[in-house]
Amino acid sequence: MKQKKKQKKKISLLQKTSYIGVLTFVIAGLISLLSIRYTSRVILPSENSLTVTLPPSPTSYPVASAMPPEPSKEPTPPVLQEAAPVFNQPEPFQIVRPSDGDIIKPFSTDTLLYSKTMSDWRTHTGIDFSAVVTKNVVAAADGTVENVYADPLMGYTIVILHQDDFRSIYQNLSSIDSVSAGDTVVQGQAIAEAGSSASAELLDVPHLHFALTQNNELVNPLDYFATDN
Repeated sequence: MKQKKKQKKKISLLQKTSYIGVLTFVIAGLISLLSIRYTSRVILPSENSLTVTLPPSPTSYPVASAMPPEPSKEPTPPVLQEAAPVFNQPEPFQIVRPSDGDIIKPFSTDTLLYSKTMSDWRTHTGIDFSAVVTKNVVAAADGTVENVYADPLMGYTIVILHQDDFRSIYQNLSSIDSVSAGDTVVQGQAIAEAGSSASAELLDVPHLHFALTQNNELVNPLDYFATDN
């Protein structure tokens, strides 16, 4: 009897122990399940609530603001250059017609012209102005009378010295009494009358033989006549 009671107690104790073990296992399982579920919520959030924040790129830089304007500088005053001195340049040498007569023989050093008096062909070193209508002879330009003389071939002669070593030569004059060497004359001033004193042009009509030189070289007087002549 006592043995049966002991066996019942043992069975009852085993059942309690087994029950407690099962209950403990169930509780441990529940705790483990709850722990796994909680952990999964923390580590693996749902796709709808997933938010990923990336760290800033190491190559990104702050956007620079607009550069501040440079401080205004005072304008540099212009450098004034001194104007070159202006000198009054002498006007080019020009002459007026020494006679109002017509030109009856031109200046010619390249083409030979026939001479009635000498009966040959020769150069002509000046311009012949007819004195049939007027005999008046005037200074072709301002100057100083350099010489007055009678040439054996070209008759009565007056030589006037001008600027730039120009000389005007008046020949075949009727006289040389109006001026003397050293006299100062102005352009257009009457100095003589044309005539027929040149033996080398004796058969030509009365005329003025007019020549022009520069640096003692003969030049064509027509190249130096003023434009209004």
